[in-house]
Amino acid sequence: MILKKKNGVYLVGAVIILVIVLVYFMSRPAGLYGNDQESIEKILQSEQVYQNTEIEILEVKDIYDKRVVAFLNDDDPAYAEFRKDEKGNYLLSKFQDRKGEALSSFLIQEFEDQDEVHAASMMYISNQDNTISKLELTVNEDQVFEREFKVHQKAVEWIELPKSNEYHFKYKYDDENDKIID
Repeated sequence: MILKKKNGVYLVGAVIILVIVLVYFMSRPAGLYGNDQESIEKILQSEQVYQNTEIEILEVKDIYDKRVVAFLNDDDPAYAEFRKDEKGNYLLSKFQDRKGEALSSFLIQEFEDQDEVHAASMMYISNQDNTISKLELTVNEDQVFEREFKVHQKAVEWIELPKSNEYHFKYKYDDENDKIID
């Protein structure tokens, strides 16, 4: 009889401890990571980033240990960069937007190392107000890249840049009537 009472006390004690542990872990706010589109949107709409704005994700692209997210923030071109941690979760590392622009460019470094040549891409994000139909990008005075854009459409375009330790850019834009924009 005494043995059954002791076992019952231990069992009740174990159940109470289990309930406390479960309540503790379930009540903790779950960490938000950029692992999927839903959590990316929650992060971008948080008070630390763009609270009380409308976010429209246009593209998510993984580059090495980075996740680059092209989006519109209240119709302004913007991007966010997430870095993969040792557990495989993506943590927000930077974000940027361009207020009042219909077509914006963002330089995305694919990896960063002080001793190595950098690989990079130029990412272009357009919103529904874009009237630029063609872009000519000259890189370091010797390489020319062209991209065409559908006017009045939300889109993301990429240009892979040549490896270099330093970049110099010249731009030429054509409008929807193929006239050069000054």
